[in-house]
Amino acid sequence: MKGGARELNPVVAAIFATLGPAGFVAAKLGITFLVLHEYSAVSSGVVAVASGVTCAAAANNAVVMRRRAKEARAP
Repeated sequence: MKGGARELNPVVAAIFATLGPAGFVAAKLGITFLVLHEYSAVSSGVVAVASGVTCAAAANNAVVMRRRAKEARAP
């Protein structure tokens, strides 16, 4: 990852290392569809909340990366 950041979740880190960011998004979408299809007892609301939480984490990561880049440019 750029800027010296690192992923703390070993599963996500492995996906990023192997497939990159686009591969991570594809894997996340695939798993979401798999859960909705194979585990119909899980409400779509639960899946939506879980997806929302992971999107919030991704947004936080983007903010941290921007902050780190800005700090690196500062004198």
